[in-house]
Order: sequence, then structure tokens, then C-alpha cells
Amino acid sequence: QKFLLWREQCEVVTGRILRPMPSSLLEHPEEILTAFGIHYLAPLDAATTRLPDSSIDFISTNSTLEHIPAESLARILGESKRILRDDGIACHLIDRKDHFSYFDQSITKYNFLTYPDSIWGLVNSSIAYQNRLRYSDYHRLFKDAGLQLIDEEIEWAPEEDLRAFRHLKLTRRFAGTDSDEHLAAHILRVVLKK
Repeated sequence: QKFLLWREQCEVVTGRILRPMPSSLLEHPEEILTAFGIHYLAPLDAATTRLPDSSIDFISTNSTLEHIPAESLARILGESKRILRDDGIACHLIDRKDHFSYFDQSITKYNFLTYPDSIWGLVNSSIAYQNRLRYSDYHRLFKDAGLQLIDEEIEWAPEEDLRAFRHLKLTRRFAGTDSDEHLAAHILRVVLKK
């Protein structure tokens, strides 16, 4: 249903006509995979997929990139560029808040920006790893991978969160590296192409 609602917007943003969808409701996983042309491959190392060059139409992640170390993410984005078709796109939703704040109400959404790397390395969970990359970090990684930003939507921090952010003592790694608004922005949604 959501795909049908957003189809026109997706076509405008991507600059291409999307494949037609069946008129009946898709109920079984096999029907969905076939209708969208999806071949499920798991487990698979996203940095070395062994898929043919220029063979993928669409790459999508939702609240995933923030859990991948920067070095691995650079390799994954490079692989994404290699396997994307010339008219293919990649869409990523990146949740840039401290995920511990979802269940610990005593900390802010920016708590993890107050720890130096040495301390964060001890506190950061290997089960729910958070890379703490900020807006400019992601843009640098996209550019270094040879991916071009064609659309971007930022969910900015509301004024209350921005005030809380400005009262924090950021660790040197983050202090003064970008505007407060970019450092504190909650969600980054990007559409990329080769």
C-alpha cells in the first residue's frame, strides 16, 4: 500500500519509471519477492557481495548504517557503487540519535557524543554498535565512494532537544566540527546514485 502511495514521488526523485505492480494485494512472501524482483541472499558480506557489476536497481537500508563502523561502511558504500546500475539508486534512513536513549530516559539523544573514543570503545555495545558518525561524516563517505547525492531529507532536532544539546559538553572529536543543527539532527534520509 505504501509503495503505491509513494510511487509517483519515488519516480520524480529517481527520474525513472518504476515497474508496474500487480493490482491485487500481495499476501505471501514469494509473491512480494517476485513482484519487486527481489532475490534474497543471506547471509552475505555487503562489502564483498560477488554480484555482477551494475546489476542492482535499488539498495535500501533503514536504521542500519549507524550500526556499521566507518571503515566497514566505506567498503560497503564502495561495493554499492560497483553493483548499482547506471540508473540505479540507493536510499538510506540513518538514525543518528544515541540508541541507548530509547530505553534510558536519564540520558539525552546526544549522550554518546560526550565520551572520548577511548571511553566510548568500552561503553559501546558490540551487540548494538553505534558508530556516532555525524552529517558531514556520512557526506564524506558517500563522496569518497563515488556516490552522488540526488535527494536528502533531514529530520532536525526540535528546539527543546537543541537546547539540551547546547548544554552538553561534547568530546573534542565532535566539538566545533559542524553546526549545532547538523550535529544534533535526528534522522538523515538520503537518495544516492552513481
